[in-house]
Amino acid sequence: MAEQRFTIELERAGVGDENPELVKVQEYLSRYGYLRGRQEQGRLDTATSEAVATFQRFAGIEETGEVDRTTIEAMERRRCGVPDTRSVDQMRGGASAEFVLRGCKYEQESMRYRFLNGTQDIAAEDERGAVGRAFDTWAAVLSGMTFEESDSSDADFTITWASSSHGDGSAFDGVGNTLAHAFFPPPCGGPNAGALHFDEAEKWSLTGSGQTIDTETVALHEIGHLLGLDHSQVNTAVMAPFYGGPRRTLSQDDIDGIRVLYPAA
Repeated sequence: MAEQRFTIELERAGVGDENPELVKVQEYLSRYGYLRGRQEQGRLDTATSEAVATFQRFAGIEETGEVDRTTIEAMERRRCGVPDTRSVDQMRGGASAEFVLRGCKYEQESMRYRFLNGTQDIAAEDERGAVGRAFDTWAAVLSGMTFEESDSSDADFTITWASSSHGDGSAFDGVGNTLAHAFFPPPCGGPNAGALHFDEAEKWSLTGSGQTIDTETVALHEIGHLLGLDHSQVNTAVMAPFYGGPRRTLSQDDIDGIRVLYPAA
């Protein structure tokens, strides 16, 4: 069976143009928090054009409100499945969209994470070590906060590899585009608060070589969401939404954000 991969077969569309592939553009913009309310399906109407322009600004590409190959290539990039909604709202309001706080946090300093399963892509359950190192990276910049793997059913965080629709209302899309998603601390994260899900349809590895996805890099980003950080517009930040290969070191933007959320005692 051929791999399912998110693609948009379109070269260019200006305001008022109609094309069936624009439905994919609109679905993408809706899924990630740029396009809300009514729009004319398959047509680059005013609402869609404004959403495209906001996406272009957030992605750091020329802001035209038109769909071109640069915009499509940005939409086709592998990324986190958490919507950019709050970051987009701040940007539209004229505020900086550097580190963005969801508004919820954990109060305890000692937290536990539990693996519900693993990935068949990595031998000997070594994905657990990659995720553990990502937790350690965040702990290193947080005074007094610790993370420990546990088998307890009341662990603060759960980690799962899943595919397609997996019971949280945020179905994965197969190979490419969405790699993983995580839910914010309660109450912001709702009934799934504390859950981190990796898309098993991807090819996971410990190195990120070739077309594989570096497990530690994605875990580092998603743990930021677990702790209460939203997406950053700073493209060098771990909390930027797009995956660009291995990135296992927190930027100053990431550190500033997490320390605002969890200041030293």
